[in-house]
Amino acid sequence: NFAAHAAFLLAEPYFEKFRKIKLELPEAKLKTATREKLNQLESLVTRYQNIVSYGDGEWAIAALERLSDVFSIFGSELIASPVPARFDAKQAEIYKKEIASVAQKLFERSLEFLKIGYQKGLELEVTTPVFVALTQRLALRSLKEYPPAHYFTNSSGYSYAGTFKDGDWQGEIARKLKENPKNAAT
Repeated sequence: NFAAHAAFLLAEPYFEKFRKIKLELPEAKLKTATREKLNQLESLVTRYQNIVSYGDGEWAIAALERLSDVFSIFGSELIASPVPARFDAKQAEIYKKEIASVAQKLFERSLEFLKIGYQKGLELEVTTPVFVALTQRLALRSLKEYPPAHYFTNSSGYSYAGTFKDGDWQGEIARKLKENPKNAAT
């Protein structure tokens, strides 16, 4: 646990460096920044996948969630990046479509890492707030396929209330609250 946690903390400055690289004009700067961001992305994939290989559930999930962030951030920044001034309107439209196509692949990869984290959490029976947060992010994208996990706080810390795999989980929560509104496990 300590080794995986330490590895995660050591990777965070590289993640911050990645986030600080801005895709902006002039065109030469945009190309350089894009290449640098791509190089940093590859480095982060290696770093975070090494963390997953430690086999510690909580930090593996945190690393997979961070990988999801890396791909999502890069995709969003590509879409928001400026079009080089040398392009006319038609060329700019084609450029933006190509950028959107590349960004879509990054978003798909981002989702893949969340799904891997979800499966890893179930497999390793992770019951931490990190897993709960990951399931809630996935539920925003596909509620029926990936219902969010829930936890509650008690005097000894966090307790896991599980995931609802089948049925109407929202209705189940509403029913439990109606039965006993003071039930912390709901």
